Amino acid sequence: MATEYRPDPDAQAHIADLKSRLLDRVSGQVLDDVLRACPVSATGSNGNPPGYLRDHQRRAVEGDTARVGSDVDYGVWVEDGHRVAYRNSRGEKVYTGEVVP
Repeated sequence: MATEYRPDPDAQAHIADLKSRLLDRVSGQVLDDVLRACPVSATGSNGNPPGYLRDHQRRAVEGDTARVGSDVDYGVWVEDGHRVAYRNSRGEKVYTGEVVP
């Protein structure tokens, strides 16, 4: 005799809880990796103290989405690399030819 299937009324809540805990754990591990890999200038940069970019890394879990990153405006240049430039006395941007990987 076959047993009648009865869905567990708590199954969806249990799955949502497991998913939330997984995203929290994984985003925490990613943040730990980001913090270890983030370069720290001995003198600071852009008028910020040393470690500013590293100290402004965040993570957030909202629903099915986990985000890890920073809202520091130069973070993308550190992540992707950039050419070295400065402004001369006339305010013109001058590229040195050096590249920061």
